Amino acid sequence: MDPFDQVYREALDQLFDQNSFSGAFSKYERDKLNSVWSKLDAWPDSVAGLTRLRDRFVLSTLSNAGLAAVVSVVKHANLPFGAVLTAELTRSYKPSPSVYQLAVDYLGFSAGQILMVACHKYDLKAARARPRERIALADKRCRSRSSLRADHIF
Repeated sequence: MDPFDQVYREALDQLFDQNSFSGAFSKYERDKLNSVWSKLDAWPDSVAGLTRLRDRFVLSTLSNAGLAAVVSVVKHANLPFGAVLTAELTRSYKPSPSVYQLAVDYLGFSAGQILMVACHKYDLKAARARPRERIALADKRCRSRSSLRADHIF
């Protein structure tokens, strides 16, 4: 099991323990339930929108999840990314600057040529702290505690 799946599994087990569900699910059932998140369908407009963007830009993930997990999500949802980058490649996690540097190091663009789109406040703050990197809040459907709105670009 990849480290990120292990974290999710431990959280699931804690949730079950705290809510008296521990005996209701076998190990096999918990394993299956734990794998569901990587088989989610994309939002209805995501593939078409990303495909339109891909015609003009290089699209990549930059996730804290493990590489195998992100590849599984991208493949299952048929997302048209040209690259899959994850924090696992740096043996670190966001908001470590080394994670954001991955896009510069592996995609062949300077930081000023990269637009990071995200919906997590910590992610936006960390990317904004990087010199010349531009960021945007992804989508109004993102449920962030941030006061930023989808039309804010920094």
